[in-house]
Amino acid sequence: MTHVLPIAHLDTFALLASLYARREAFTDETLRQAYPGSPHRDTRTIFLRGPEQPTPARWFEDVLHVDYPALANWPEATAVLAEIGWHLPLGAVLDKAMIVELKPGGVIAWHTDEGHYAELHDRYHLPLVTNPGAFLLSGGEQVHVPVGLLTRFDNRVLHSAVNDGRTPRIHLIVDVRKEGA
Repeated sequence: MTHVLPIAHLDTFALLASLYARREAFTDETLRQAYPGSPHRDTRTIFLRGPEQPTPARWFEDVLHVDYPALANWPEATAVLAEIGWHLPLGAVLDKAMIVELKPGGVIAWHTDEGHYAELHDRYHLPLVTNPGAFLLSGGEQVHVPVGLLTRFDNRVLHSAVNDGRTPRIHLIVDVRKEGA
């Protein structure tokens, strides 16, 4: 596999348990789902880190990223992000971080992330909840990623995700600035 690469297995139990107490946060911001032509219409998102002033345009710009209020009082999320940092290349910097739920029967439409931001960052997925019908697709590869397996995902080629299961699929997704970028 060259477009979906397993990195390490992480313990996600504490984060998942704490997520259920925060499920209402999925409805706070619809930036990714609501912009015209969004491939993410079947998702809900809890934003943990991102641009200081999140707008659809700024979301794709290479600007300063900050912790959002959702992360400020969420020690379990902070701990998992720190653990992810241990598995990244030396000098890599965490920029965006979000928890994304793909609804049962949902699809993230085929698209390619382009532009300066995409060129400077690698994307990682960490499944928190999944089912046998949930798949990531990238560069002709289709992979079911099990809970807790931190995986580098190539979003700079044509990619998609599907959830043919009867339960939501929930991933922690992080964008990491490449070493030296």
